[in-house]
Amino acid sequence: MMKSYLSILFLFYLMNAKGVNSEPPDILRLHIQSDIRMRFATTQITSLVANNNNYSQEVTFNVNLPEEAFISSFKMVIDDVEYPGEVKEKEQAKKAYEKAKRKGQSAGHVAKKPRDTNKFKININVAALRNVTFEVRYQELLRRKLGLYEHSIYVNPGQPVEDVKIQVYIEESKEIRILRVPPLRSTDPTFTDATPESTTNPDATISRPSIKTAEITYVPSDIGTLDGIFEIKYDIDRRKQFNGDILAVNGYFVHFFAPADLEPIPKDILFILDTSGSMTGRKIAQVIQAMIFIMHDLVEGDRFNIMDFDDQIIFWKPTLQPWNPENVKDSLKWVRQRRASGGTNINRALLDGLELMSTISNITSEGRSPVIVFLTDGAASSGVTRSTDILRNVAEANEKTIPVFSLSFGADADFTLLQKISLQNYAVARRIYEASDSAIQLKNFYNEISAALMTDVKFKYFGNKSM
Repeated sequence: MMKSYLSILFLFYLMNAKGVNSEPPDILRLHIQSDIRMRFATTQITSLVANNNNYSQEVTFNVNLPEEAFISSFKMVIDDVEYPGEVKEKEQAKKAYEKAKRKGQSAGHVAKKPRDTNKFKININVAALRNVTFEVRYQELLRRKLGLYEHSIYVNPGQPVEDVKIQVYIEESKEIRILRVPPLRSTDPTFTDATPESTTNPDATISRPSIKTAEITYVPSDIGTLDGIFEIKYDIDRRKQFNGDILAVNGYFVHFFAPADLEPIPKDILFILDTSGSMTGRKIAQVIQAMIFIMHDLVEGDRFNIMDFDDQIIFWKPTLQPWNPENVKDSLKWVRQRRASGGTNINRALLDGLELMSTISNITSEGRSPVIVFLTDGAASSGVTRSTDILRNVAEANEKTIPVFSLSFGADADFTLLQKISLQNYAVARRIYEASDSAIQLKNFYNEISAALMTDVKFKYFGNKSM
């Protein structure tokens, strides 16, 4: 079920009243509960909204979800009667919502905002003199990033709410060795927070019923308008678990593997940068700025190269070059000379990049980590343009199983294609939003993938074992 094309619709008949312009209804209560079991989180948001007017009116309620979360249930409760959400295609749901709203019925419509993939907006037409309780439940698998599992809860009701509470319960299979609850983080991605990493949220209460469990309760001392991200970061005891952590439930199992105390492996990295005509202006300037950051983050022992592509392909050097101050200076001079023009030949860029990386002999035996970082802001417009053909060609060319990380820059990039490219080539894709902090977004993504600890990892599971 694809989240990107789904909306959730509520329809129920209460009264015929025409909506009029007025102050928005009051949010009387906002309670959020998260239950984290073995790194899988189920979060429920419950909000009580009151319409004290003698006419129906619409209220916009923003529910912000982590990017990889999915809604598992959504309902409204009016006069002790539950009205569950019905999942419909986006356009179908929107039409039904508009029809219900014109009749003065209570209706809700959830639509995904085009820029922020983790924001869902709920438009609710609330009937006159009614209190409405909204209940949204979503689930997500927590990802370990830079050594810690992160759980983020977005708190932005848009108005002061007297009754706000967040409760999080964590139960793990191993001892919870690290647990951090920092102060609310700003939702503005360009805001730089100088608060030390070890600072604890003063309004959060932390209790540890056992070494494997934790309970966190957050009640803000200031009932003013909240707008921030409540975060919990933790990790478990990884000593004495070289083979990882295997959890089995109802005949299914999940294997978590994150070995400790390993030194990073030297990298062989190729940056493939889109310089087609659509990259003109701020985009290409931000890519150049990001490359300046990244080049200075490479270390001795790493090797690198850079490709510039539009409808033509240009390499900085014929093959990978060792990292040293002279090569960094020369590569950055070359990057600063790039100019945006031409079409977007994604197929050829990836095939030529894989060909260069495949010429490196004995990659695995050298103990090196090969990586391709591919950045584009558009769809394929030159050469091979059909997504199925591009995917097949890249899969056939990648005989050495080189990870291809894709960066989708701006709203016009074909993110669906980039996701498929990365998934079938042992990596992930990430959106880079076109904003003042784009260079920082690029740098942060590189930080996540830059410290490879192992390559060519294989697991062997033996059958007929009781779990």
